[in-house]
Amino acid sequence: MQLLHAGLDIGSTTAKVVVLDEYDRIIFSRYSRHFADIRAAVSKLVNEMRDRFSGSRFTLAMAGSGALELARGMDVPFTQEQIACTASIARFLPGVDVCIELGGEDAKITFFDPSGAEQRMNETCAGGTGAFLDQMATLFGTDAAGLNEMAKGYKTIYPVASRCGVFAKTDVQALLNDGASKPDIAASIFQAIVNQTISGLACGRRIQGRVAFLGGPLYFLSELRKHLAAKRLPEDGWDDASRSAGRALAEAPEQMFPTDPTEASATLGGMAACNASGARSYRYGPVRGHIEALRLVLADGDVLALRRGEEHAHEGVLTLTTEGGRTLTVALPTYTMPHAKNASGYYIAPDVDAIDVVIGSDGTLGIITELELRLMPAPACTWGVSCFFAHEAQALDAVCALRDALGDAAALEYFDGDALAILREQ
Repeated sequence: MQLLHAGLDIGSTTAKVVVLDEYDRIIFSRYSRHFADIRAAVSKLVNEMRDRFSGSRFTLAMAGSGALELARGMDVPFTQEQIACTASIARFLPGVDVCIELGGEDAKITFFDPSGAEQRMNETCAGGTGAFLDQMATLFGTDAAGLNEMAKGYKTIYPVASRCGVFAKTDVQALLNDGASKPDIAASIFQAIVNQTISGLACGRRIQGRVAFLGGPLYFLSELRKHLAAKRLPEDGWDDASRSAGRALAEAPEQMFPTDPTEASATLGGMAACNASGARSYRYGPVRGHIEALRLVLADGDVLALRRGEEHAHEGVLTLTTEGGRTLTVALPTYTMPHAKNASGYYIAPDVDAIDVVIGSDGTLGIITELELRLMPAPACTWGVSCFFAHEAQALDAVCALRDALGDAAALEYFDGDALAILREQ
């Protein structure tokens, strides 16, 4: 009796099944939307597979965000989809440097290098995914395939928000009202996904070398593949200084922004407002030390432009001049800042830099509208090491020893038993 190997992936919007023979050749595959009725979709796929290979035995494994509970109920091995994709690429596409996968409601990117694979996933918002495309397509009375055909005749790319479907709809509706052509808007929607992938997933790390595309949107939509293959951020509307800075950054050695907030959907403005830190603050400190300049819109609409090192307090008083020409005299609080990590209250010191008072003020002083960031060269490689301990005291002793021994460690994170249990469930 022939032994075949089947894989079943259930994502947020689609279900897929594939069958391999003993030589790892694909001999059967199906792809369909499940419309939230996962059990019916899986039953249909499995029955079709069973009828097709009625005289064969199967091994079965499952993956995908919708498959975990089903795999438990069926007592079938389950693998998180990004781990499964990484293993498959390493086996069947050796030499790939970057893998980009756009799914129904999440997006993933994996960087491969000699030290291993770095995996990133945006699962807090559906911006830049298949669901985002479905939302945009409804505005034109079509589906994603129709949007793809529409984009083939574009001439101009317009800015369209990519992080949120609500904002994107507002941009698209405004373009329609202004008379922009449908092909131009359709192509602009695809470019928005490219922007989200580059800024939201890659986060400054270069997408270069051999790049593999995975996921339904990239498989079925040729225009999306073209825009992502170009990996171009549109410069329409940029001034000469911005274009020059962008090109200089592209030609420079790979840079990184060291702050790595825990919340994957964090924005730069929000990070500055709360002085975000994250795991890498162990080495690089919070975001405050990586901000060179900012613009702050005050409650009355006037604007403060602050640059590090230019405005300091004197005897507890800051004197600032707004862009509107007003002089502001601000008496600072007199409390003493704690030496430990602290995210409460304004940052205060005898000769404090004005920019540091704004950073971490949580929007109470105004709204940050522009930031100038200080980047640093990205490390040649990054290693992640997991250590397991029988008792909490052993873990604490190890942390104390590692702090003295590992001067280049970017982060030291502790996971207790409950945290590990949550990770296993996810």
